[in-house]
Amino acid sequence: MNPSSYKNHSVKKIRLPVIVPAFLLVTVLFFSLASYSALELEKHMAKETFSYIERFKKDFQKFLSLDAELLGGLLHFFGEKSGLQKAFLAQNRNELIEHSKEIFEKIKTDYNITHFYFIGEDQTCFLRAHNPPRFGDTIERFTLKQAVATGKPAYGIELGVLGTFTLRMVQPWRIDGKIVGYIELGKEIEYLTSELSGLLDVGLVFTIFKSHLNKQSWDEGLRMMGTEANWDEFDSFVVTSQSSPRFLERLRDVVSNTQGKQSLYLFEDERDGSQWQAGTTALMDAGNQQVGNVFIFRNVSLEVDLVKQLKAGVLLILVFIGGLMFLFYCRYVKSLETDLHSLYESLDAEIIQRKQVALQYHELSLQYQLILNSAGEGIYGLDLEGNTTFINLAGAKMLGYTSEELTGKHLHSIVHHKKMDGDEYPWDQCPVNKIMHSGEIFSASNEFFWTKDQKPIPIEYLVHPIKENNTIKGAVVLFKDIAERLEKENQLKLAEQQVRQVEKLAGIGRLADGVAHEVLNPLNIISMHVQMLLKKTDQEMEKKPLLKIKNEIKRIGNIVSALSFYSEKESVTIKNISPHLLLEDILVKLDPDIKARSIEIRKFFDPNVPNMDWDAHEMKEAFLSILRNAVEAIQGPGWIEIKTSLLHTKDLDCLKIIFSDSGCGISKEDQDKLFDPFFSTKKDIYGVGMGLPVCLSFVENNHGTVLIDSELGKGTTVTLEFLVQKS
Repeated sequence: MNPSSYKNHSVKKIRLPVIVPAFLLVTVLFFSLASYSALELEKHMAKETFSYIERFKKDFQKFLSLDAELLGGLLHFFGEKSGLQKAFLAQNRNELIEHSKEIFEKIKTDYNITHFYFIGEDQTCFLRAHNPPRFGDTIERFTLKQAVATGKPAYGIELGVLGTFTLRMVQPWRIDGKIVGYIELGKEIEYLTSELSGLLDVGLVFTIFKSHLNKQSWDEGLRMMGTEANWDEFDSFVVTSQSSPRFLERLRDVVSNTQGKQSLYLFEDERDGSQWQAGTTALMDAGNQQVGNVFIFRNVSLEVDLVKQLKAGVLLILVFIGGLMFLFYCRYVKSLETDLHSLYESLDAEIIQRKQVALQYHELSLQYQLILNSAGEGIYGLDLEGNTTFINLAGAKMLGYTSEELTGKHLHSIVHHKKMDGDEYPWDQCPVNKIMHSGEIFSASNEFFWTKDQKPIPIEYLVHPIKENNTIKGAVVLFKDIAERLEKENQLKLAEQQVRQVEKLAGIGRLADGVAHEVLNPLNIISMHVQMLLKKTDQEMEKKPLLKIKNEIKRIGNIVSALSFYSEKESVTIKNISPHLLLEDILVKLDPDIKARSIEIRKFFDPNVPNMDWDAHEMKEAFLSILRNAVEAIQGPGWIEIKTSLLHTKDLDCLKIIFSDSGCGISKEDQDKLFDPFFSTKKDIYGVGMGLPVCLSFVENNHGTVLIDSELGKGTTVTLEFLVQKS
């Protein structure tokens, strides 16, 4: 299909796809509105029914309270009659019957009282005025127990053994201030069915659970009251009273649809077409135990008719408005069809142009990405929030991540979140954040980034803000690892220091050569005369200054002898010797001092260490100086460890000899002066301060380096390193 035919086909087909969904949308909208309105009316109808149920419960209790007050007044009146009191106190049942018979007949006629009891203190029935032949049984009803427990009147509805539901009022019978028994009046509550039904304009059905009844006793009770009922009509309950027989016909359906407390059942009475909504509430006895249910039927014909009228009205409105909208859409869509021809033509040109731009953008993106990934330095971009917009492969690899792991993340909180001393480095203090907002270009070389395994790397970086229409949108950061450069700079500084030290020592050596003869000859003469004087005197007071002169002469001699090591030798004797043999010779020489101080020697000699081309005299003196310092640094029992190892590289091997001790250590302030001539931490006359400078000179003469690491109170480690040419 060519473009023009495609456009014409699309325009012709637009009416149906536009009009049908619009019509369906309106239909769904109105149906939803109608359904919502009907649902709200049904909710209101249910709410009204529930309110009627609540009114029934309140009015039911109100009627019971009023009748209980009446019964209580009668009981109080009867309790004051002397004839009843005398007969009860004498326990004369016949006399009590005579006195109570007339009273019961009157209250039965006037107030529908159906039960009249005289009960002993032990809760034994002394007389049923309404049924005199039956007496002597124990009354187990809740109202009586409550009156006994509290000594006050108690009332409530209770289910009798014959299945009758009765309002009972029990009053303690006090004669001369002492409780001698209890009087009880009872009134069947069936009369409430018609009264409450008429008051609330509802239908009522009272039921009792069969689990609380005995069929035989229930049948007997019905015969006594002259009524009839069918025990087997319902499975779990029997009907005790109802306001109208019409409700019994639908009671089974109501029961099956109102199992929950908040359930209602709507049905139509087929005889007159009226609509009824039924609900239920629990029938509780005086002990707050559910013994049955009361089913309440409310006529909702008006509400149901209103819901039907609402649905019909909404349907008519839907048809009318739908027709108007259909006509409107037909005209509106027709005008759209005429506009779409020109729109499609412009869209075709726009699409072709956008595809060309997208292709160019894709090619440029690939080119830029290739450039970024080819760069040897790290490059990443940030938005104004500090989130990474991109990072090249070199930068991600330098930090131990992949580009995907860092893109979109707040890079500062991942790689720049703390300083070298462990302190937190907040984002608002980071120069990158400050420069991004100031718009200036910034560079730094004294910062550290943290890799994925939390190792710091020294970096040098350049921050360049990204601007669009003079508005800062973010920044690009270029960074590189300068650890190797810093290491080379440190090595260069160390080499320069060592050169200056060697030149200084060489100057001292040349000076020593010139003055050694002139100094030693007078010293020898002075020493000889001091010794002669010591032999001639026996006085301790005279010997003391002479001995001090002798020691100082010896110290001067040691200094001159040490200086003579710096004089240039006329010849150097190089031998191929074993470092291990040299070390063993030194240990033998120092053995008396080692044993005297209880020092443990630990030797870890690498068997792969080769013989070295060394000046044996110089290296022996160097080893001796290091080990003597270690021995003298240990004041009590301790240890000295000597470890040799051969490290391999591509072109050269490295011999490493490490001397460690458990001595007193050296302070940080003194470590910078260890190789200065005449500096010594020793306080005796042997502390000339030339041992380590001589050691350094001899090691460097044999192409080695000396490194010292010490901590005051924890010991010292001296490391010698020598390059070994591969054969």
